[in-house]
Amino acid sequence: MDPGTVSEHAFARHLHVPELPDVDLLLRTGGDQRASNFLAWQATYAELMFLDTPWPEVDRRDLWHAIEQYAHRTRRYGSVPRIRDRRTLPSGQGAPAV
Repeated sequence: MDPGTVSEHAFARHLHVPELPDVDLLLRTGGDQRASNFLAWQATYAELMFLDTPWPEVDRRDLWHAIEQYAHRTRRYGSVPRIRDRRTLPSGQGAPAV
């Protein structure tokens, strides 16, 4: 295969279950705060949430709480938030205004 012909979409076609959309929320249970290469490509822009509760004890209330938190997040998909122009205050009045 010619490396020049490999695209993001061509690569994605060879992943596990390519017909499913990318992950929006990755919920990790058991107190670990890592993704462990789980769906590394598909979860690149996923919102991460970590629970101390072990998986067998997670119930619908935990899932509902996670979905509520997810709903209040601002998805940026890898972009950096825009920073407003900095204007300096008159001399002697502290740090630049943000």
